[in-house]
Amino acid sequence: MAIDDNPISITIKWVELIREGGGRKEVPREIGPLKCRKYLAKAPGLNKSTDVQGSRKSQHDFNLLVPYDARLPLTIKDELTVPMHGMSFRFLSITPQYQSDELVCYHCELERVI
Repeated sequence: MAIDDNPISITIKWVELIREGGGRKEVPREIGPLKCRKYLAKAPGLNKSTDVQGSRKSQHDFNLLVPYDARLPLTIKDELTVPMHGMSFRFLSITPQYQSDELVCYHCELERVI
């Protein structure tokens, strides 16, 4: 599956917490615009998850292929959002994809919170 098969242009935004003095400072970060490919991961359906902040409905139905030169942060401690088609998505995982020991792209699992 290649990015050029059905490309979209996105900008990825997140807030990074940087230690400063005795506390933390929020620094907005942005990558893009990037030419990526969004595709369905499975049949559509809603999931309900509960965490410290409460419960929410979400869809884990989308994946994203991002080019190798995007330099995505591989940790998902910070929430990364991808605005596409009037919807916002969160990254669940970011997995580098290698071919012959060379990074070719990132495979990302997305969650759309409803």
